[in-house]
Parts: sequence; structure tokens; C-alpha cells
Amino acid sequence: MPEVNGVEATEMIKKEFPNIKIIVLTTFNDDEYIYDALKNGASGYLLKDTSPVEILKAVRTVYNGGALIQSEVAVKVIDKFSQLAKKTEDKHIDSKAELLTDREIEICRLIAEGKNNKEISGELFLSQGTVKNHITKILIKLDLRDRTQLAIFSIKNEL
Repeated sequence: MPEVNGVEATEMIKKEFPNIKIIVLTTFNDDEYIYDALKNGASGYLLKDTSPVEILKAVRTVYNGGALIQSEVAVKVIDKFSQLAKKTEDKHIDSKAELLTDREIEICRLIAEGKNNKEISGELFLSQGTVKNHITKILIKLDLRDRTQLAIFSIKNEL
């Protein structure tokens, strides 16, 4: 990309169009690049050697409210989260987490596990519309942009 990189483009797009879903397709398997793309709102992260079938699966997953990170990349994301968790061990849980109900915390946990709305609704015996409403309320309470940030928040705060 001649003008900006994928991380910068993701940030710019999400600022202007917060409901747009972005899947980063790149050759960069660098820890910071991955982390920054997800932090800026990417709902998926795939390397360019991903098969067309897997790319299609990622598009469908993200379209249906999920997130998808290629397994080789997921290992790096988990390592980064572990590093962040170690840095914040001595800190108290974000006070915003205390605003959540037990049901909202359950939903946060399932989002952190990578579940989409349909999977969450099946596990918690709720309609998909109810799950979507809960997620909207959670995002507002926590002042977060999307479910990727919510997953990061949930892992960081050990919800």
C-alpha cells in the first residue's frame, strides 16, 4: 500500500466507519504489527499464504459477528496478551469491568474465546438478537469500539 500501511488504514477506516469489519491480509507476521492491527479494530488477521477457502471462511465468520485470527498468528497474540497480563498483575481489574452484570461477563468470556453471536446464543440459551443487544450495552459501558477490543479487554481483565 503506497500511502499508509494496513495498521494505519485500519485505524483510519474504523474512526470514520466504526461499524465496518476489517480483515487484515498481509505478509507481516510481526508481533507489534499484529497487535496494533487488532488494537485499531481489525476483526481478523490472515497471512497472504492463506488459502482462498480459509479467506472465504474468515469473511463469513467476521460478517456473522465473529473474529478470526490465523492459528500461526494466534500464538503470537496469546503471547502478547500474556506479556500484557504479567505487566498488569499488580494492578487492579479495570474499574469499568465492575459495571458489568454476571450475564455480560459470561458473554465477554465467550467473546474472548472467539465465539460468534450464534454460538453464544446457543450456549447461553438466548436469541441472537438478545446477545447482540448485550454486546452493544457492554461496548457502551466499557467505551470500546468492537468485539475485538472487548476480547482484549476480557482477557486483560481475566473476566
